[in-house]
Amino acid sequence: MNDVQDLADQAEAAEQRHRDAALAVRKPSLLACGQCHFCAEPLRAGLLFCDLECRDLFEREQAARRRNGG
Repeated sequence: MNDVQDLADQAEAAEQRHRDAALAVRKPSLLACGQCHFCAEPLRAGLLFCDLECRDLFEREQAARRRNGG
């Protein structure tokens, strides 16, 4: 069982490295506009979202739109 767990841990680590690499080279598609891109709360200069929850909800919404052809 320990070997199986080791393989699972290695696969998880590899997946995280690939995800991190992909995020590092992606082109940002949003520009800071002074308000949260999800809830429209005012923000300090340079920020895109007011918190992680808004960022995650925005990303889920965008993924759903892509899946639905929009």
